[in-house]
Amino acid sequence: MNNLYYIIIDLDGTLLWDFNSIDKETFDYLKHLKSLGHKISIATGRPLRSSKFVYDELDLDTLLINYNGALISNPSNNQIYIDLKNKWIANAKTHD
Repeated sequence: MNNLYYIIIDLDGTLLWDFNSIDKETFDYLKHLKSLGHKISIATGRPLRSSKFVYDELDLDTLLINYNGALISNPSNNQIYIDLKNKWIANAKTHD
């Protein structure tokens, strides 16, 4: 039985060494992991506009976490799940 993992990666200082550097070997390996069935997401302090190019380069279809968790979306299907900047949470439920 193969174990599948959900891998969440930061950008600055982890996957990227400067604003938009891409290490081909690392990206190729992440694409290989994805081809094996592992899920990969990005979590970053960056805004969506400066992180989506990595999401697109890796051909992801998972969550993209921006602003240190204040915006959680899935750009592959244009869904927004959490947008704390606009004080919005999808399908929010309150508990007593």
